[in-house]
Amino acid sequence: MNPKQRTKPNRIEVPRWRPHDFAFQSLANYENPYSISFSAVVTNPDGDETCVLGFYDGDGTC
Repeated sequence: MNPKQRTKPNRIEVPRWRPHDFAFQSLANYENPYSISFSAVVTNPDGDETCVLGFYDGDGTC
């Protein structure tokens, strides 16, 4: 799996100032999954993009 893989998921609408949890499943196995870097680019309705850092939370998900 390419660690720089880009996907275009279905659109998700989240109310302003409300949190939303995203879960990403890794197909790769890592010796120490806590040492990997993970981020996602989130685009708002105006087209502005924000890079959001992620973290490993166990059971192969980020």
